[in-house]
Amino acid sequence: MKTVIQSILHSHLIPSCPHADLCGAKGRTWLIEQVVPQDERLAIDRHLREFDRLGEDLQVIERDLARSALEDEGVKRLMTIPGVDITVALAMKAAIGDVSRSTIRRSS
Repeated sequence: MKTVIQSILHSHLIPSCPHADLCGAKGRTWLIEQVVPQDERLAIDRHLREFDRLGEDLQVIERDLARSALEDEGVKRLMTIPGVDITVALAMKAAIGDVSRSTIRRSS
């Protein structure tokens, strides 16, 4: 969405947003000040609404992933490794699969 908005601005020779995040508070304030034709303004507004909607959906997904991750003993154990957060632990678990099937058994 940000790229589409930036391309609309570029098509009207408006330079890139001077702020780090075009869709953040400062970026949106800057964006409102830019002069573009009405149809382009409506398109920018539509893309910003879609960006916000997708952000809300992503928050719900992240919350659900975190909830399921914290219920999984394997994921919680992976998170004890320095630098491994929920996202990395879930990715590792997805890539490795069930580690109990590959455990080496020691003979006594």
